[in-house]
Amino acid sequence: MVRKIADLLHVKYGEVQLVSTLFLTQFLMGTAVAYFTIASLTLFLYAYGVNNLPLIYLLGAVFLTFFNLAFVRLEARIGSYRLLQVILLVSAVSVLICWVFLKFFEFKLFSVF
Repeated sequence: MVRKIADLLHVKYGEVQLVSTLFLTQFLMGTAVAYFTIASLTLFLYAYGVNNLPLIYLLGAVFLTFFNLAFVRLEARIGSYRLLQVILLVSAVSVLICWVFLKFFEFKLFSVF
């Protein structure tokens, strides 16, 4: 079964383990991003309403551009594999911090406007 799927995806015999690991990593990261986005948008709309949403999207685009440029430079310096480890670690820590703040502190501590 695995061999048929690998053939359909044009994956060479020696690359099946690597491609499977990359697929699993992307799937888990995509799932985490989806849940995190849904939760953050819900909390934002609950706290601030719809009026500030355009500003947040514009600021998000600026920050996304900045972080993408930073990741490109960091990847050139430390390599792809090490960068993936750093990203996963930072993601796990940020999710843990968000959970702690949402669980143990009043939501209005996040007010920035």
